[in-house]
Amino acid sequence: MSKTEPSIYGKMPILNSATLLIVGCHGIGKHELAKALVGVGTSYALQVRTATSLPLPENKETDRPKIDMVIFMIDMTDKRSMAVVESSLPHLDVDYFLGRVCFVIKNAQGLLDRSVEIEAVTQLADTYDSPLLCETVEPGQGGSSVAEKILQLLAISVGFHDHITPLLIDVTKRPYHTLLDSSIAWTPNS
Repeated sequence: MSKTEPSIYGKMPILNSATLLIVGCHGIGKHELAKALVGVGTSYALQVRTATSLPLPENKETDRPKIDMVIFMIDMTDKRSMAVVESSLPHLDVDYFLGRVCFVIKNAQGLLDRSVEIEAVTQLADTYDSPLLCETVEPGQGGSSVAEKILQLLAISVGFHDHITPLLIDVTKRPYHTLLDSSIAWTPNS
């Protein structure tokens, strides 16, 4: 592991604070999601950092905080966003995949506009055993529901919720490909 890879053991945690890293290509909406996350009131200090890819540039100073959770953003209408995420994943410390990684997909509602197959994204989430959230809000409407879900996952991963651990969440979820198969097989009654 090089010095530029985020590690959950690299720095000491700061009391009542959490730091998120959002990774995704340019123009995907990282800053809008960051604003939505900061806009949700929390009982702890929240820092949100953004990056276009991993590994992070080498930082000679020690001012970079400990990264508590990493969010990978994928735009379903842009193959480049999927390629950025796939190339960044190997640079992340393995310990992050125990409840400290989340995938957020955008523009999943249009079947004709998709450049990235939903099966590829669900396979990625299953392979890395990480949550997959769908951001369906339009620009300007805010992303408060996705932001609230991310902050709930963050609070669990940092340890702000007693008796709930990322491992408990992981054990109680179903793989995404089984959810996808059951939604395809479902037919409404006429």
